[in-house]
Amino acid sequence: MGSVGMYFLHRMLKVLLFCVGISSWSFAQPVAKTQFLTLRLTPLPFTPQQFYISDLVDEREDRQAVAYLVATNKNPALPAITQSVDLTGGGLHAIREFIWQGLARNMRLRPVEVRLQECRITETAGTAGRVNGRIVVAMAFYLQRNNHAVHLVNYRGGARYDRPASRLTSLEPTLRQSLTDALQFLNTWMNREAYRNEKLATGLQLSFTY
Repeated sequence: MGSVGMYFLHRMLKVLLFCVGISSWSFAQPVAKTQFLTLRLTPLPFTPQQFYISDLVDEREDRQAVAYLVATNKNPALPAITQSVDLTGGGLHAIREFIWQGLARNMRLRPVEVRLQECRITETAGTAGRVNGRIVVAMAFYLQRNNHAVHLVNYRGGARYDRPASRLTSLEPTLRQSLTDALQFLNTWMNREAYRNEKLATGLQLSFTY
């Protein structure tokens, strides 16, 4: 084969390899990636009578993202891909705003610090184009008294959900409800313990017998 033939053969091989590469790349691409999950700021369905949230401290082991979501491939023959997604503004900022915008802050009440130990969404591919999700929320609550933190109670809860692979509409409301449940737990606990738990005592009452 002459030099001209070798040149054209080389060019044809390059074009063929390029086309194969483009085809493989296009089949492997997932659906459009979700960059952030926006947590809606809505009033919570109760008003604390015994406390206000003074601060939120981030104690999560994983602070890079809140959610690990399934993103299906355009090619259904390929396995689903997991992508990390954080809350808009970052997990700590978004959850702090959710709490402070959702709950009244009466600073004449007891200041309670929330320590966020876990807030994580994990998903796995289901059947028939569905996705199974699990939300875990864990918090510890501390009373702030004379520059000291007094541990009150811990909470761990969450939810499970099922969604179509192509839609995320059920995700944010489920996360919002899981965070609300944690704060509702604290509110119920404080109302029950306010006048019988020594950690919540607001003064010393003396009684004398004769």
